[in-house]
Amino acid sequence: MRLRIAADVLGALSYLHSPSSMPIYHQDIKSTNILLDEKYRIKVSDFGTSRTMVDDQTHITTQVHGTFGYLDPDFGVILAELLTGERSIHLTYSEEDKILAAYFLCAMKEGRPFEILDVHVLMEGGKDEIITVTKLAKRCFNLNSKKRPTMREVVIELAGIRACNGVSNIVQESVEDIDCVDGGIAESSYLDACFTDSSTGSDSVTISMMSIL
Repeated sequence: MRLRIAADVLGALSYLHSPSSMPIYHQDIKSTNILLDEKYRIKVSDFGTSRTMVDDQTHITTQVHGTFGYLDPDFGVILAELLTGERSIHLTYSEEDKILAAYFLCAMKEGRPFEILDVHVLMEGGKDEIITVTKLAKRCFNLNSKKRPTMREVVIELAGIRACNGVSNIVQESVEDIDCVDGGIAESSYLDACFTDSSTGSDSVTISMMSIL
């Protein structure tokens, strides 16, 4: 389920970043902004710090936005939260373990990722699958944006992992839909289900992703 949640979030972000409409950069992706309905399908919320990118822009330079513990590269933190079951910041932990990003990367560097993973991940995932996803999360943490995988690349990698496990991947289907969408979000029923305005909410949205960590 956690891998599917990660894949669904990526499907939504990949669409936002795609040129099929004016690209939108959320700038504050975190677990409390990822809402789950009763079927554990995701909705991305809180676009208060998002930025649009016009056709002739090749990059965006802004002041730091977002939430401490996430910031850029924030999707790496989401993956680490899903893998470990820990939150991005633990004020009661020791100084070296307080920030999940540093804690996760230290465990990866020391070759002990399995020591910090959530028990449900260890029970549900195969060893090779877990190793692949932890390495992917590590790459998403790279501070050099040129060395971090794009949202699209991560979508494809997660789709490959799920395909190897015989899982039907709705996100891969949504990526294929993105390629042929000329209009806005409303033209895709999948993407309609992935976005919400946090100020209005939705009757179908019951919990944030934090509730499963």
